[in-house]
Amino acid sequence: MSTRWLFTLLLWGQVLSSNCQDFAQASFREMSLSTVTSAASLAKLNYAPGYTVRNIAGKLVVRKSHEQFLTQLQTPDGTFIGQNLGEWGGQLMFQPNTRQSKPVLLKKGNIRLIFQINGRVYFIEGLSHGGVTTGALYQLTRKLPTFTWTRLTDFEDSPEAFAIVDNDVYIVQSHGFMVLRNLQKEMVLEKAFWSGLYPNSVAVFSDGEVCIGMRGGYVRLNTKTKVLRFFQHMP
Repeated sequence: MSTRWLFTLLLWGQVLSSNCQDFAQASFREMSLSTVTSAASLAKLNYAPGYTVRNIAGKLVVRKSHEQFLTQLQTPDGTFIGQNLGEWGGQLMFQPNTRQSKPVLLKKGNIRLIFQINGRVYFIEGLSHGGVTTGALYQLTRKLPTFTWTRLTDFEDSPEAFAIVDNDVYIVQSHGFMVLRNLQKEMVLEKAFWSGLYPNSVAVFSDGEVCIGMRGGYVRLNTKTKVLRFFQHMP
């Protein structure tokens, strides 16, 4: 049986679009950061609906979101299934393609992302709860009849949402933003205002610009200049 992994399905972050309603860009208004970061504004935004962002044919598409607790990666031999239940834990499982085979538990933990780069399979753990914010990157290795995993690097902040472009992994963290280039950490922002707004998705565009979906609206961040702008939904 082939041991070459094939990437076919990946559920980014913890949310998916809940319907096909696209919000017009005109329904979002740019707010000054001094206004957004006030205690009153952040408290209000914390109770606002969440919005996901996507890059579709070079255009920003914004939709409402709902929680998604699984991430999956299908391979010729079976499917990796990651589960994240926050403070209630999670796990990484492997479901072989062979009939009547039961899922195999590979690791306990809050699995946020399973992905493939250059034929190798990696996964990311992360947890932000009760003042704890942490994460780590692992590599999976197939050693028949099971798997082993190796911890490659730790994150000082919980990874929340992801996008992969040209083998670069863009990661929104609970308090910041980083990029894995050749699996090496490159910090863009260490302290941002969105920790209480539950960032849920990343859309990558040209010239270093990314958009980040969260409660209340979305952020435009230039990863080169590190300038960010917040756009709030105005129903």
